[in-house]
Amino acid sequence: MTDKAEVDLSSLRIFLEVSQDCSMSAAAKRLGITQPAISLAIHRLEESLGIVLFDRTSRPIVLTSAGRLLQARSAEIIESIQHLRSELLQSGQGTRPNLSLGCSDSISFCCVPFFASQLTDKTARLSAYTSNTPQVCNMLLNGKVDIAIATDPLINRKEVRSIPTHNEDFIIVAPAEFDGKITQKNHLIDLIKHLPVIRFNDLSLDSIQVERVLRQCNVRSPHRIEADTNQMVLSLVAQGCGWTVMPTLGLWVARDFLNRVSLHKIPSVQSQRSAYVLYSSSVFESLAIEISKMVKSTLKEVVIPMIGLRSAMLAQSIRIV
Repeated sequence: MTDKAEVDLSSLRIFLEVSQDCSMSAAAKRLGITQPAISLAIHRLEESLGIVLFDRTSRPIVLTSAGRLLQARSAEIIESIQHLRSELLQSGQGTRPNLSLGCSDSISFCCVPFFASQLTDKTARLSAYTSNTPQVCNMLLNGKVDIAIATDPLINRKEVRSIPTHNEDFIIVAPAEFDGKITQKNHLIDLIKHLPVIRFNDLSLDSIQVERVLRQCNVRSPHRIEADTNQMVLSLVAQGCGWTVMPTLGLWVARDFLNRVSLHKIPSVQSQRSAYVLYSSSVFESLAIEISKMVKSTLKEVVIPMIGLRSAMLAQSIRIV
């Protein structure tokens, strides 16, 4: 019998994700990595254990008996390792931890630069990552970051704790010539006859909010444009290519285009998103609480006043929790 390689923790996490619905393609989408990378990780895990975890002759694939056993134990194994890491860090009395922080792009650009120096005083090394909310949350679940700031509270993941920081409204954005002309739902129905909807693509949770607003207004667009960043979406509106629905901080990220668009709120249309500081390891609890306070303070003392100088409506569209 030949010796097997050590079990890789990242492969174990990937196996646990795939085992939820026995779909490598679905797991790849949730984790933000390619399906071949998923398949390779599973193959390596099977090779290191010397067992087959999935019956690939079945369509769709199903867990083998060994796979079901590993599924039942994987969460316990990962949690035990996280607790061990917590205990080891806590044993280093007085030492500052290394911190990997993942942020959605609006928080990363609007807030983090204003409190980064405070974080460096509390950590030995700070590594910051910026991406959309689904990818940031996947990084947290996979142990790539220790704390995340995002707009998904991950309520279905019992190991994740969330601290709310603020709410922000979604704003209807149209080319500048429509200033003051969109005050009712039926105005959007007229608008769609002239311009297509520009929405975020499926990599962003904000795409869901756009669809919610369209449904509230009974708007159906035969044509639409999709983009992946706040700057791209707002620049397309500024060029008169269409109209969109964007979150307040997303608009502030792309503020260079604000003077070339018009902003609208329809009182009967309700749409907002909330942001959270997320963590799963108790060793980072106190730091997560500190970061939530930093985000709130930065919004209240720096960001909202700056936004108010450009637009009172936008400033009133952010509420600290």
